[in-house]
Amino acid sequence: FDYYGSGDSEGDYAEATLAQWRRDISKAVNVCKQRSGCEKVVLVGLRTGATLAMQASMGRNDIEALALWSPVLDGQLLLREWVASQRKYERGMGYSPVENEVFGLPMTRTMHDDLGRLDISNLTPPVRQVLVVHHEADARVNSLKSKLDGFGIKVEHIIMEKIAIWLKETPDAIVPHEVLHTVTNWQKKLAI
Repeated sequence: FDYYGSGDSEGDYAEATLAQWRRDISKAVNVCKQRSGCEKVVLVGLRTGATLAMQASMGRNDIEALALWSPVLDGQLLLREWVASQRKYERGMGYSPVENEVFGLPMTRTMHDDLGRLDISNLTPPVRQVLVVHHEADARVNSLKSKLDGFGIKVEHIIMEKIAIWLKETPDAIVPHEVLHTVTNWQKKLAI
């Protein structure tokens, strides 16, 4: 599915909020359950999508597990990375810096503030299992794993180098098959 204001979804990106995107995840879960007849689903997300998936699982009893591909654990760091990438691109193209824009999209004050507050370190999702596939060793991921382990959630943490497709130029940003195989094989084991 596409989040509100992106892809083929309705709305304008400038009106999008993370709260709306979490509601979009919940709507997608409901549609999947209705169409498949399943009572529970597994949420899979990349970066911000992984973080939003974990947040959207809170308060639900129909999320079986979460597969988080390099979830955003520090919203402020994410914003700094995005702005640095935007500025590098602008310099490389000879453009003047464009305020309140990242990757050609408007960065509203609401979205900026929402992203800056992204934090899942204190969440305990109501799931049995979590897969975290990360692109590098990260103490914050280890801390999240320890916390979730402490609540009886089985966490599998895998580090896979060269999967940070968001750091690559568009033609080279191809989803690595190894991540897809890892996530699907992990999900298959859940059904056993």
